[in-house]
Amino acid sequence: MIRIKVTGTREVIAALEKIGDAFRDKLEAAVLSGCLIVQNEAKRKCPYITGNLRSSIHTGGYGGMSDLAKSETGTDIGGKAVKDTSVELLVGTNVEYARRVEYGFNQADRLGRVYHQRPQPYLRPALDENKKKVVAEIGSALKEVLR
Repeated sequence: MIRIKVTGTREVIAALEKIGDAFRDKLEAAVLSGCLIVQNEAKRKCPYITGNLRSSIHTGGYGGMSDLAKSETGTDIGGKAVKDTSVELLVGTNVEYARRVEYGFNQADRLGRVYHQRPQPYLRPALDENKKKVVAEIGSALKEVLR
């Protein structure tokens, strides 16, 4: 998870309050652009057999996405959370076996079949390797809003 906290003088906070809803919309767009960096890298790193897992990786969040997020990322993996001063989005997949691919699976399934599947991490490395790029992308998008 990447957390960015913006602090500043009273003048900056007052300017953000004036911008209001427009700022929240721009904040969502900025966070979405940062998430797309991770999404694209996860798709690049994802093991490929049929392409189902790779094509299921999208950006979403908690409980319903805006039209912007839907049009930019495709499949809904859960939505988003937009509060007065924050936006939370997720990069992930709704495919059942995604966790087994990311973390591996070395046990019997519910039908008694035993698997020895090695981990093939794709999502966590995509985030870890791109944290600085994501922060820079969000920062540059927010700088444009504050100009």
